Amino acid sequence: MLPPRLLLLAATILLTGCPRSARPDDALEPNDDPAQATPLTPGQPVEARANQGNPDVFAVEVPAAGGTLVFLAEDRGLENCPAFTVTGPGPQALFEDVHSFCNRVAEEPRKAPGVELHMRFGAGSDAEAYELRIPTTQPGRYLLTILEQGRVDNAAPFSWDYRLTARLE
Repeated sequence: MLPPRLLLLAATILLTGCPRSARPDDALEPNDDPAQATPLTPGQPVEARANQGNPDVFAVEVPAAGGTLVFLAEDRGLENCPAFTVTGPGPQALFEDVHSFCNRVAEEPRKAPGVELHMRFGAGSDAEAYELRIPTTQPGRYLLTILEQGRVDNAAPFSWDYRLTARLE
């Protein structure tokens, strides 16, 4: 009998054609830190893949204060266990997931006043979409970081495919 880790790896190879750790990054890489952030144009979606241990960073320029910056991340498949962080226009965190593992009871995300996270659920237990609403108290560069979280018992890194759209209201 094979050990559980090898059984999981064999099942992953059979189902996906490659081990999870061999899943390629998306075409937007490298976008792992603020200096390499992928610029977003409001209203124009991008498709990406978040890999566990490899953050995706996106930047939006907000021309004026007093509105709302909305990030909509729609599930396109795979594990779907993201953690989000929004900063801007300086280094202060406006929203920050503080959990380490998916489906684990943890403390609530840290949020600046007025920040909202909404999730839309379909037939399964994972969200079909995540909407982050950020009041724009200052003009400037806002950053969204997406990191695929692990599960307590995972034997290989997870990935999540998503479509991301930013808009200004």
